[in-house]
Amino acid sequence: MSYAKDLSIIGELTEEVRSRRNRLALRIDARVVQETPKDTTEAASAWLVSDARPNNSESRLRNTGAAIAQGVSAIKGAKVFTELYIQNTKPYIEKLNEGSSLQAPSKYIDRIIEQEVARSE
Repeated sequence: MSYAKDLSIIGELTEEVRSRRNRLALRIDARVVQETPKDTTEAASAWLVSDARPNNSESRLRNTGAAIAQGVSAIKGAKVFTELYIQNTKPYIEKLNEGSSLQAPSKYIDRIIEQEVARSE
């Protein structure tokens, strides 16, 4: 096998990594937006996706559809070997994840991540 032939698999491997990462991130992002307890939809609309570093700015998205669209755009636009951050900067998101709302079980965010990672294996 020639050296040039060996290098030709790099593109295929890169695309496989991108595809798997994107599928997993898209599923996690959509589920955390959809499954975050909704009283005013403020917390559910505050999910943001960024790459390379966390985005700690306050979300200005108006609804859950906009939050999902922002996530799709950020995930699909991210370079293949950069970290993706799916975050929510609302100060009460941790309390919601701890079960303060009857709309979602305790540790619902952790459960979503665990389920989606297991599903992708």
